Amino acid sequence: MSRYRSMLLAALCVAALAACGGGENATPASHSAQPKAQGSASASAAPMIPLPSTSAVAYPTRTVQFHTGQAAVQVDGGTVDGSPLDALSFTATLDQASTASFNPKNGEFQLRWVDQNGHGLEVDGTAPRHGNIDAFVRIEVDPAAFTDSFHTQCETKLIPSGTSVTGQFTCDQLPNFAGKGGISGATGSFTATG
Repeated sequence: MSRYRSMLLAALCVAALAACGGGENATPASHSAQPKAQGSASASAAPMIPLPSTSAVAYPTRTVQFHTGQAAVQVDGGTVDGSPLDALSFTATLDQASTASFNPKNGEFQLRWVDQNGHGLEVDGTAPRHGNIDAFVRIEVDPAAFTDSFHTQCETKLIPSGTSVTGQFTCDQLPNFAGKGGISGATGSFTATG
């Protein structure tokens, strides 16, 4: 197990024990990707930044519809249908045409951000109040989309509050959804507010 993942696992265990013992109202949902058969985390991918403390965060009591938000994405580079794709970063805003929301009853969330250049980030899944997050991540770099279709290549964290969510992700290699090639890795953070 890499040093980073060991430290992350230890931090998650401490947070889980503190939440269970202290009766806190909110715990961060996280999903750690299973060890990969191929590849490893990108050497140039930035380590994930610790999320804010959840001790003072009120867990939502009803479904939250999001109206504003921002995502920052760093793609390490790769190939698209045989052509090289340079490393790039972009900032996107919450897609006003989407139905971005978080439902606290079942933990389901749907989030999508887009920018003016055709790049985007989609993070959908289930983040129960207690337990692991199951997330689908899709990174769109015009003209291709790179997806974590089996929910195993990305580690995603999500913290819901009464009116917003914050989160971050780190992905290993992601394939080109509709063609050949893929990206060697990606990292990013995101917010959405109701």
